[in-house]
Amino acid sequence: MKRNILSIFVFTAIFTYTTTAQAQVGIGTNSPGASAQLEISSTTKGFLPPRMTSAQRTAISSPASGLMVYQTDGTTGLYYYNGTAWIYIINATSSTLPVANGGTGATTAADARANLGLTSAPTFTSSINLTGNGSNEATINLNANNGVTRYGVMYSNSSGMNVGSDNGQPVRFMTGSGSGSLTEQMRLTYDGKLGIGTNAPSSRLGIYTSEAVAINVESVSTDNNGMLTLNANTNQNFSTGTSHEYISFRREGTEIGKITNSWTSAVQYHTTSDYRLKEDFKGFNGLDLIKKMKVYDYAWKADKSRMFGFKAHEIQEVIPYLVSGKKDEVDAAGKPKHQMVDYSKLTPILVKAVQEQQEVINSLNAKIELMEKQFQQLIDEQKR
Repeated sequence: MKRNILSIFVFTAIFTYTTTAQAQVGIGTNSPGASAQLEISSTTKGFLPPRMTSAQRTAISSPASGLMVYQTDGTTGLYYYNGTAWIYIINATSSTLPVANGGTGATTAADARANLGLTSAPTFTSSINLTGNGSNEATINLNANNGVTRYGVMYSNSSGMNVGSDNGQPVRFMTGSGSGSLTEQMRLTYDGKLGIGTNAPSSRLGIYTSEAVAINVESVSTDNNGMLTLNANTNQNFSTGTSHEYISFRREGTEIGKITNSWTSAVQYHTTSDYRLKEDFKGFNGLDLIKKMKVYDYAWKADKSRMFGFKAHEIQEVIPYLVSGKKDEVDAAGKPKHQMVDYSKLTPILVKAVQEQQEVINSLNAKIELMEKQFQQLIDEQKR
């Protein structure tokens, strides 16, 4: 009996020394961490906090701040007392983090917004800063509702700001008037085709519009370089008798004209003239038309430079299709809409006039030759 009492005394003394002198308790280890009051070490078992019902938890008298229990009924899970109320840490049923602990307490976006008191997607009134970790990029992944399929991504790195699509989807640019609905204005397809006014561009750049002017290029530069440069930066398709096409003009998909670069390095301008597009061929008098056209030596008002040419409205009276616009026409603002002349359409008329002149010349030459022969015969007769 005395030996048992002595053993109990020795154990109590040693335990008291361990817990008071050292101020630490180690279970499963003889060297608890220096910063730990209690360390439990095991590789086969875990820490099991007190388990109790909701009624038993709320019945605890004067719970200390930080007290932790596991509730077995109702909303099951780990709870801790924050000094004024019991807060559950992780919901054991849904494995969600509650709002009070910085989570959403939900597994769906709709439930998350409801738990956070949001009736719609949140609106931020201040800046949101995303910072990458070390060499990692600051990235925003835009996923589908399943939370797995990524359709869009935004990130920044040393190369700049990067915005892109994924899973074969396009990047769409949309605008709205404030009514809540958005209208697509432009899209970049996954294979690098940019469409403006279309969701299915067939070329690298596709512009589809009902506007009167589809593209307006305005330069404020003080130099005289070209505002639009078309450069065929390869010679693989240039050979004798071939040309490179720069601009193709089409009407309802059918080509009606083009600008090309021939293998001789000259620029060529082409317009439709296929006989299969024409009918009712008639002759005409080119010289009569030419004689009706008044030609002037004039000066331009802008720089006083001199040229030879026509007055558009006068030549319009002779050959209407050479001229566009009307004499003295103005727009809605009262600004002059100047008439223009397509001088290239004069070419067939000039050719016809030259042909007619040549016929006259040939006829006169024949008469002169006859007169010369007759005159020579007279001379020869006089010499006899």
